Amino acid sequence: MYDPQRPLTDTHDRIPIPSIILVTLAVTGLEVAMVGFVMFTGDEKPTLARDTMLAVVMLVINGFMGLALLLGCVHLLLFLAYMMLMFEG
Repeated sequence: MYDPQRPLTDTHDRIPIPSIILVTLAVTGLEVAMVGFVMFTGDEKPTLARDTMLAVVMLVINGFMGLALLLGCVHLLLFLAYMMLMFEG
């Protein structure tokens, strides 16, 4: 929640390092699983691994963008509701 007493430059405690590590491991696991699936299907297509990696990267980027947009909208709505309550009376 918004705290007017907290300085805007105080962001050192907002960096979720374990979450970043978890997301990195999840993406790496997803890439390894996709490449492993492609390797064990037995198809002899040289571009299949490249296309699979592109698909994984696009899924991850689109997921992050969608999540960022969703969280940004929720944050904006909460901020606007807070401002309406502050200046109501």
